Amino acid sequence: MASLPHETISLPTGDRLGFVRVAGTEPGLLVVGGYGKSALEKPIGPIALQYALQRQRACIVLEFRSQGRSSPLAQGMSVPGMRDDILAAAEALGLENCLGIGASLGAWALLAAQQRRNRLLWGMLALAPAIDWDLTYFKPLSARGGLAADGNGHIHVPASGIVVSRDFFNDLDACRIKAGVLGLKGPHHIIHGTDDVVAPIARSEQFAAESGAKLIRLPGAGHEVSALQSAAAQQAFVLECDAMLATRATLAADRGPGHPDAE
Repeated sequence: MASLPHETISLPTGDRLGFVRVAGTEPGLLVVGGYGKSALEKPIGPIALQYALQRQRACIVLEFRSQGRSSPLAQGMSVPGMRDDILAAAEALGLENCLGIGASLGAWALLAAQQRRNRLLWGMLALAPAIDWDLTYFKPLSARGGLAADGNGHIHVPASGIVVSRDFFNDLDACRIKAGVLGLKGPHHIIHGTDDVVAPIARSEQFAAESGAKLIRLPGAGHEVSALQSAAAQQAFVLECDAMLATRATLAADRGPGHPDAE
């Protein structure tokens, strides 16, 4: 894949958001990674861009603040902050009716953004979503003594090396997902590894039951699914994106030119 230009959005606060995009047909892909490194520094970003180029599909891979070319945050990343970055990018770039691709914590943030701006997404593909990560991961670890605090206001998970600030746990209730108010017009698919210990699949099973989302289980896979680090995850990503976009094309053909679902 040829090198693509790295662009930035300047926010009213003075912060900036980095992103890479390719032009193509709509609906475009809006891709966000998870906690830590940028999606562009993991397989998911390049793979999504390559997919879009091969299908001549529009695509934007967004970097949250504290990732890549985006502005750093003294307190580190948080779900409300990630949600707000998505909303700011949507406003600046005029994003509507996208096929959202959300990885891990980014999937939670993308769904939270959709609840605030329900014209943002047409459909959604969640990769090992870490919805309610404070409750599904940190709370059980805390109960069994699996967390450690340092003098700088950080919480460590020695078993995995994950580190978050204490501020990470602020305002998470404002990001809780209510399946009935997401307003997705198209399909919602989830790809999740059955052996994921970072984002347990039980939460995706619950969400799929509540929302009617299609859940694709990858037997024996862990949280590497979120970054598309395995051949199985990459194959599932392509299959599900193709299936979701085929659904969109079918709807567009049925409803005719000028309909919102038309290509």
